[in-house]
Amino acid sequence: MDVPPFNKMMHHFPEWTEEEWLHFLYRQGMLHVNLETKEQWIRWQKKGQSKGVQEYFEELQLEFKGPDVDIFLFPIDWNNNWLMKGMKGKNGITFPEFILLFIKDKLPIKEKKALLLHEYHHACRLFHQDVNEKNVTLLESIIMEGLAEWEVEKRLGNNYVAPWMTLYSEELLINWWKRGIGDRKMLQGRKKHVPYLYGGTNGYPKWIGYSIGFHMVKSYMANYKKISSLQLLKTEPTVIFQNSCFNINKDEKN
Repeated sequence: MDVPPFNKMMHHFPEWTEEEWLHFLYRQGMLHVNLETKEQWIRWQKKGQSKGVQEYFEELQLEFKGPDVDIFLFPIDWNNNWLMKGMKGKNGITFPEFILLFIKDKLPIKEKKALLLHEYHHACRLFHQDVNEKNVTLLESIIMEGLAEWEVEKRLGNNYVAPWMTLYSEELLINWWKRGIGDRKMLQGRKKHVPYLYGGTNGYPKWIGYSIGFHMVKSYMANYKKISSLQLLKTEPTVIFQNSCFNINKDEKN
């Protein structure tokens, strides 16, 4: 899992040009590639950034019965204040067949594990639910984020849970769910979910969808404590929603 050649990664989207790939990687937080950063890249690579991560990936793959995906590690742009402070020097993005991880130098191993766990859990969820970027629903996108961070909390502790998962009270989140997000829960297409996941536009609070997902999963798990991680990966989003605190019509039907 050392940083592989760019051409291996590019095989996943062969229709993209090198410029398109670089633009995409920069938007995700990769340290820019130029003469000024050449030495920084070399030093970062020599530190053995994948140490301990490969073993954890194999452990998770076995337990989650997940897909064998390519994992690419890159240095994060440590000149970006938001990435270093707001994101704690790490970021990741998952596709069904590969994962991109961006990390700072000397990132603690538990932080690396938290990042890998979150992103690989997404790959496993997509695999077990048999959904993709185009047909995934907003409800699934929200729950996917909540499930990944619930696993982080369970396995590594609440110090490694992303701070935006607990920004808001359950009452406030349920109110926002009632005010339009819940009505759009069957909206398909990951790109269409951005305003409701990240917030910050159209009056929605920042990270609103992520926080809803975390609270939704936690309220579901309060009633199903014995369910395994693998069973949870295979549980349909509607089942999680209907047995959570966000199913505001549940009491009326019973």
